[in-house]
Amino acid sequence: MVGNLVVNGVLLLVLYGLYSWTPWASLVVALLSSFAFAQVLIFDKEFVDQIASQGGDYFSLLLGAGISLAGVIVSIMRLMDKTT
Repeated sequence: MVGNLVVNGVLLLVLYGLYSWTPWASLVVALLSSFAFAQVLIFDKEFVDQIASQGGDYFSLLLGAGISLAGVIVSIMRLMDKTT
């Protein structure tokens, strides 16, 4: 559980660091991360059922997907703000 939260924290720091550098880099990495989480959540039902029995791992997977989605949204909003 703690290891999964550390990985999510690293994901958050990487996305923030890239966002500080340029929103384009953050958008690319957040999109790749979102696609990876979506692939697991949609197409790998056996894995999701396996970790659903372990409450912490399921929460950590959803937290990582939420961080990626928030990174996509924030990057897009920043890029839209820059173009006006």
